[in-house]
Order: sequence, then structure tokens, then C-alpha cells
Amino acid sequence: PQADFTAYPESDLVDDDDIPTVAPMHDDAGFRGNERLQARYGYLLKPLPVQPVTNSPDFIFDTLSAEFPNFVEALDYICSFVSMSRLGGGALYFPPLLLDGPPGIGKTRFAMRIASLCNAGFDMLSCGGASSTLAIVGSEQGYSEARPGFYAETFRKNECINNVIVLDEVEKMSSDERRGDPYAALLPLLERTTARVHQDVCLQETVNLGYLS
Repeated sequence: PQADFTAYPESDLVDDDDIPTVAPMHDDAGFRGNERLQARYGYLLKPLPVQPVTNSPDFIFDTLSAEFPNFVEALDYICSFVSMSRLGGGALYFPPLLLDGPPGIGKTRFAMRIASLCNAGFDMLSCGGASSTLAIVGSEQGYSEARPGFYAETFRKNECINNVIVLDEVEKMSSDERRGDPYAALLPLLERTTARVHQDVCLQETVNLGYLS
């Protein structure tokens, strides 16, 4: 059955001065001596806005159920968290959700529209054929082209701390004894408590991923 959402105005305007900020990282001691990493990823110390949900749950549900009539069950689940976010005056966050279906039915576009209507950033990580942990935890700092996990680029591109992330074809990942198990690396990100203290191998610092949905 459709959730009974509290009625809110269709959209609220929020003063920029009232929007809280959170920095993805609070220290750069782990890569302070590496000029290349400092130049490329020092921006992760910059506070980013925690963009609040401004559209009402009813408006989001009605809009997307019209656009994606086959996604109503997933939408009902997400809008229950939208409602809680609105009540708390905070950003959108919902636990991991598996969208299972054949190619071409609009799963990625659905996620993009959720992010757009909920005032969140969006990014997608292609997992098909991945057999290492590099995209999730970063690569060893000693390599000349060492880089952190995918989220570093997400924060740079979207300039907000709260983002909706699609792990495309996550079922097609595989583990490798030498390069690690991407499923094992992904598990801590599925719980918000552990995602807040995600350890990046490249930067050798804790990165706050607790605002990623």
C-alpha cells in the first residue's frame, strides 16, 4: 500500500546561510608529504553543503510515479526516508536499495531523478567486470598514479556531501586473490556508521561517506 506521507508545501526555499556543511575529510596527515596528492585532493578538506530536501514527499512520489509507473514499490520505500529527512530538516539519506530488472527499463534514470528532485548530487560507478578494490578504497600511495576511491571525484564534481550513488552491474564484480575482494570492500559502506569512517588506502585518511545513498 502507498505510504501515508505528511503533507508539506510542494517546495521550500532554504537560505544558503542556513545550510550546514561537512568536510569529507578532517585531516591530511596521511598524504601531507605527497605534493601530487596534496595538489589533486586537498579539496576534500573543504566543507561541502549538506543539501536539504526541498520538495515534499507527496510531490516527489506523484511526479516519479507518473514517470516510472513500474517503480512504485521502490519509490514508496525511498519516499518514506524523504519524509523523515523533511521532518528532520536534513538531507536525503536512504539505506542501499537493489533495483533488479532487465536493461533499458530506466533504473539509472530513476536514480538520477530521485537525486534531482531531492536536491542531492548523483554519480554512477560501473562495476561490471571489476576484480579489485581500487575504485572503493583507492590504490596504494606508493604508485606514481595512485588515486583515492571513486567518491573523491564525486565530491569534486557535485560540490555537495550528500549524493545518490548507483553501483551499475554490481552483481558482475569478481574477487581476485592479489587485487582484493571488491564485495568485502563494499560491505562497510552499506552501514552508515562504518561509512562515516571509511579508510582510504591512497590518502591514508578517514573519509566521511555517511551521506551517500
